[in-house]
Amino acid sequence: MNIPQALTSEALAAWLPAERLALVRCESILASTNLTLMEMAGTAAPDGQVVIADRQSAGRGRLGRSFSSPGGMGIYLSYLIRPGNCSGEPTQIADWVDTTCCSAVAVSDAIAEVCDVIPQIKWVNDLYLNDRKLCGILTQTDVSADDGSIRAIIVGIGINVHEEAGDFPPELQGIATSLRLALQREISRTALAAAVIRHMDQLRRTHFSARTDYLNRFRARCPMVGRDLVIRTATGDAAVTALGISDHFGLIVRYADGREQELSSEEVIKVNMHPTSVPEVPGS
Repeated sequence: MNIPQALTSEALAAWLPAERLALVRCESILASTNLTLMEMAGTAAPDGQVVIADRQSAGRGRLGRSFSSPGGMGIYLSYLIRPGNCSGEPTQIADWVDTTCCSAVAVSDAIAEVCDVIPQIKWVNDLYLNDRKLCGILTQTDVSADDGSIRAIIVGIGINVHEEAGDFPPELQGIATSLRLALQREISRTALAAAVIRHMDQLRRTHFSARTDYLNRFRARCPMVGRDLVIRTATGDAAVTALGISDHFGLIVRYADGREQELSSEEVIKVNMHPTSVPEVPGS
């Protein structure tokens, strides 16, 4: 097959204004866009700086897992947020714990704009189409040891675009999908990358003023409520039923013994796609 157009500044110029493109760095290959942008953040890279790689040689996902990042196939993009850059904006980590969830909404909005399909969100950081993983989001922070304020938030976004089934490593075949596989048509990586940047810019401007809107869209796109899950915790795996998404983007679950808990960062390792009837949860 023909290799799709590389993600370059020249290609993105058709989709982004010059002043925005000035804060977008495109590289043919990087070990990790998150790592590169974190290094740039330490040397005065500005709020809204973006790094894109056509290929990553050491892409990382959540919990230290590798993230398959072949050249010419996906979008591997990292976005820099500097809390406090906007007037009156908070800088404590507790105020930004919903960044990953809000970013998932922003990326799903970008995909909807370009592809006319809205991916579902698997709490807390993955986008799915046809019950297969399409996109992963990894958020990393640089926190001051002096006062606990956040110096930088790096939102790493990896979207499978052009992959065919055989392009995924064996351990992901049957688990992952791409826009080409799911939609059976070509998608412009440059158009989608530009849309991701625009929607992340919108989130950056409205994170706190439009937070309820992001929460409502997250709830509407998260199909896990009413389903039986297996979660991985520090003390082992546990079977639970998902009851709802809290006002803080936490996953409210019920254990077999009836105990309820709001999860904030535990990993969901299995989802039973057949819903279970659950009572209404206030605020969900």
